[in-house]
Amino acid sequence: MKKKHLLSVLVMVMLVFSLVLTSCTPGTGSNVTGGDSQPEEETTPGGDTGKEDSDDISGDILIWDWNKDPQIKYAEKFNEVYPNVTINVQD
Repeated sequence: MKKKHLLSVLVMVMLVFSLVLTSCTPGTGSNVTGGDSQPEEETTPGGDTGKEDSDDISGDILIWDWNKDPQIKYAEKFNEVYPNVTINVQD
């Protein structure tokens, strides 16, 4: 009986150890080269970086939330950067 208990504890320790080690490895999108190099900007085939001026972006956004007061505050801050976007908050 003690051997089964010891074996189950050993298996649990190995599982926890393997999870800790896998969470410490860098992901596929991280910069593992080190140094202070700046990442290159990604471009589309036409040479555009995909970034637009905040004045060029327009549209409507509808947000549903049980507590709409915080969302209204976020919408006001968002509209400071993107003034041509209309945000409607409903509960």
